[in-house]
Amino acid sequence: ETAKHTWEVKPEPIAADQISQTVDTEVLVIGGGYSGSCCALSAAQNGAKVILFEKQAQLGGNGMMPEGLFAVNSPKQAELGIESPRKIDIIANEFQFNNFRITYDYWSNYIDGSGESIAWLLDLGVVIERVESMFGSPEVFHYGEGGHCEQMIETLIAATDTLGIDVHLNTPAIRLKQEDGAVVGAYA
Repeated sequence: ETAKHTWEVKPEPIAADQISQTVDTEVLVIGGGYSGSCCALSAAQNGAKVILFEKQAQLGGNGMMPEGLFAVNSPKQAELGIESPRKIDIIANEFQFNNFRITYDYWSNYIDGSGESIAWLLDLGVVIERVESMFGSPEVFHYGEGGHCEQMIETLIAATDTLGIDVHLNTPAIRLKQEDGAVVGAYA
């Protein structure tokens, strides 16, 4: 038989005596880095009861480290009068940079929604200090206060409190809970 990836093998059920508490929610987000925090915030803004599991002692993850965020056609970019590159130039650049191992649809969707994402961050109170393209790249980067993303993450963390997201730090998700082939929760 062909070896399977770990994600293809259905895990053994967790015994009832291993479960100390069950919590119901409408949306469960696993991982409180930049993407997970934004996902949780968006769900809460749309009225969902949200629980966020983060394995570290604080939210932010790798989102604390980058200098800026890629986006085109953002309100900040328009305010500064910076012209957007052509979408095809951005995608061609990504294909070359990533040795042709990217998905066109993924990048196309990312580019199409990137300006809206920056607008959403600005509405949350994120500060974008400067917008520029570097090293002749067609990509446009949005830099946070002080030239990095720390203030952006701090703003997202504050918003999780404001929106009542139930954040569980030091809580790694260890396995997804499945019923009839559908993911219905997680064990942490």
